[in-house]
Amino acid sequence: MSFQHNVEVMNDEIHSTINVRKGGLVEHTTMKAGARKARLNPPQPYPVGSRDKYSLPHYTLGKLEVLAHAQFRVSDYTKKSPNQLELWDKGDIDEVWSIVRSVEASSRIENEGLRAEQVRVVFNAVTKSLGQKTVELNERQQAQKAISEAYFFALSQIRTPIVSVSFILELHQRMFVSTKPEIAGRFKTESIFITDPELEFYNVETLPPEKAETFLQNLCDRFSRGFSESDKTPRFCKLVMIAEFIVDFLAIHPFQDGNGRLARLLSTYLLERSGYHFTRFYPLDQVIMDDKSLYYEALYNSQSKWYQRDEDLTPWIVFYVDVIFKQWERALSEIRDKSLKQGNKSV
Repeated sequence: MSFQHNVEVMNDEIHSTINVRKGGLVEHTTMKAGARKARLNPPQPYPVGSRDKYSLPHYTLGKLEVLAHAQFRVSDYTKKSPNQLELWDKGDIDEVWSIVRSVEASSRIENEGLRAEQVRVVFNAVTKSLGQKTVELNERQQAQKAISEAYFFALSQIRTPIVSVSFILELHQRMFVSTKPEIAGRFKTESIFITDPELEFYNVETLPPEKAETFLQNLCDRFSRGFSESDKTPRFCKLVMIAEFIVDFLAIHPFQDGNGRLARLLSTYLLERSGYHFTRFYPLDQVIMDDKSLYYEALYNSQSKWYQRDEDLTPWIVFYVDVIFKQWERALSEIRDKSLKQGNKSV
């Protein structure tokens, strides 16, 4: 079957059997007739032409403006100096609890749920579960603890360049070395598919494994240059740049498993480094969990023409900005509630 620019979008008239990676295992499943498919395999490791391939509605532009102001307001609300907000600290209960909730929600997105209370217990190394079902629960707790520690590893240091292949490999290695050592910090060796939760509506075959390292290197270099230049010119909006980075990272899907979790960790890391410090008060993963079906739909709609001339990132950027805006609203509500309980009427 032929396809243009090595990206294939198909509408099947019959059911088809595919391999899907789920929970670290490859399973066979059947997709419904009419399911949309895309195969991501562009010949070049960068977008064709200008990357300004989106047209944002007025309400999205308005949210971007509000979020730009939010960068400067968190310090006032929390009574913390910009320096205090720069790096995360395990001694800060707000930051610990945000990571706990992030990891809990991220696990639910991947259908590997563990309640936030359980994550907090294991993260603080207070105890571990006992009883008949200890093996599976303790494995999940160990995974959650490792991912939580990876968050602090990323958020407790300033790095130059802002993102690199070696940094991403180390994050993945730290996240999964105790539970999936055979793939931790290693590029994928098999084709990976992204599907919606019900496995009924669409299927995206991510970048072939032999191209993953080259494409990820190009992405990191391109983003780091743009991030540096964004402080010198108003041409770049860091939030939109982060949205583009995440959609590209998920198209590359560099690892055999854990790409979604790592993408959400990188989102939090890049937002923090861009001054959106409200991420420490409400987790991004929880917002995405609440809009899970829209998350997969936005990814498909923006990735089906990935790195082509007619690429359109509008669906993803609109979704991503909306998610971050909701995160800000919920964080602000929590900051205000906490401040009122402490008797600070000025917030």
